[in-house]
Amino acid sequence: MTHKEFNAEFEALKARYLQRLDERISRMEAALYIHDHTALHTEAHQLAGNGSIFGFSDISQQAKIMEDLLRSTADPDLIRNAMERLIQACREAQTRDR
Repeated sequence: MTHKEFNAEFEALKARYLQRLDERISRMEAALYIHDHTALHTEAHQLAGNGSIFGFSDISQQAKIMEDLLRSTADPDLIRNAMERLIQACREAQTRDR
């Protein structure tokens, strides 16, 4: 694979990541609604790692904060606030990179 082909494939994966953020947000909102912290943690963990890979440091940072909160507290207000900041970071990335 050439450097140019690698870059093209990477950009395609990044675009797919951005397109799927709406699905992830919907899953997080549903999980929050039913208090499924395991599902919330899974989504936050995946967003943290993939956000970092694709250069979305805001998503990664907010997702890590949410992960930490989910490990340390069950306070619904803190978790909801963290999720709102994570969703905002996702929306900003979608807007910026379209």
